[in-house]
Amino acid sequence: MRIVVVGRCQYSMFSGSQANATVAVAEVMKLHGHDVSILSYGTEGTWWDDVKMLKNEWEGKVLKMSDITEPFDIAFEVGYMFENPAERRRLAKKSVFVA
Repeated sequence: MRIVVVGRCQYSMFSGSQANATVAVAEVMKLHGHDVSILSYGTEGTWWDDVKMLKNEWEGKVLKMSDITEPFDIAFEVGYMFENPAERRRLAKKSVFVA
């Protein structure tokens, strides 16, 4: 299954729980054998400043909204990111909020 985990990749991984939850959900889905990407939404950043070694494991799998050409099977939205339901439909066939 093609899965995308939506978060905000910026600043420090340790400045709040959203960054940790984004990576944790992505890693769990990857361990279950799914094709997983991370979507960095609402920022120009594509990774956190203080976990560069972990970035190598996600090379080519961290996307911006402009990179999305076809909907994923499911999106896990860590925190409330989208203000427009049309964006969710463009991103994935189904969406799950992770709060």
